Amino acid sequence: MTIGLGRAMAYATNPQDVPVADQRGLVGHLVTTLGQAIVGGAIAPGQTLPEAELGQQFGVSRTVVREAARILSSKGLLEARARTGTRVRAPEAWHLLDPAVLAWQSRSAPRDRFVRELFELRRMIEPEAAAFAATRASAAGLAALAATYDDMLRAGEHQPAFFDADRRFHRAILRSVGNSLVQALAGAVEQALELSLRLSLPSPRGQQRSMPLHAAVLKAIRSRDAEGARAAMRDLIDDAEQDVRQALGARRDAAPAADASGDER
Repeated sequence: MTIGLGRAMAYATNPQDVPVADQRGLVGHLVTTLGQAIVGGAIAPGQTLPEAELGQQFGVSRTVVREAARILSSKGLLEARARTGTRVRAPEAWHLLDPAVLAWQSRSAPRDRFVRELFELRRMIEPEAAAFAATRASAAGLAALAATYDDMLRAGEHQPAFFDADRRFHRAILRSVGNSLVQALAGAVEQALELSLRLSLPSPRGQQRSMPLHAAVLKAIRSRDAEGARAAMRDLIDDAEQDVRQALGARRDAAPAADASGDER
């Protein structure tokens, strides 16, 4: 039996895809490839993953295979059983808010449904976090939030710099809530933000256009205006979803044109 990984390998070669694991090293590569294959359905629930065959297919040792399996088990994708070996678990067992699993879903799930669920997640968490931050942020927390906003301004339309500052802006808000359980969700929220940003590429409106919306969030939190912060964050998320849907629509429109051009050649 050869384990079906063609679809996952195809995803891995797409430059628009989100990096979801450290690609350095054999373990990271194997985790990413198998994780994408499982979430994408190329490896079905209940299928056994023999160590020896995986090692031969990827040219790695059993130690590497076992470490990759351990990591995927911690994400709910695999389970090891005595006598039957390592099997793929059903989707309801997967840790869907794990940052890597969330990103693998972005490559595999129907895009419209995934975008809807992604922004529903953000709306459930971030507006309330902004409201709490308005009443709880310390002076140091407010200074950190303002500094990340300034970094976003300085980044201009340089995407890597802007994305980094934007992540830190939202992370500073979550930290200002002062709730350890909210902090436990920070990785999922940051991954959701990262996916939102990358799914919006290429945004015809650019990144700096969102700065007044970020400014409104910052102003409300600084003013200790919880309701204003909640509303401003909702506006920011609504705008981000509009960018994503416009970008995805542009990609869908461009696909038939590219196919037609290829046929003409």
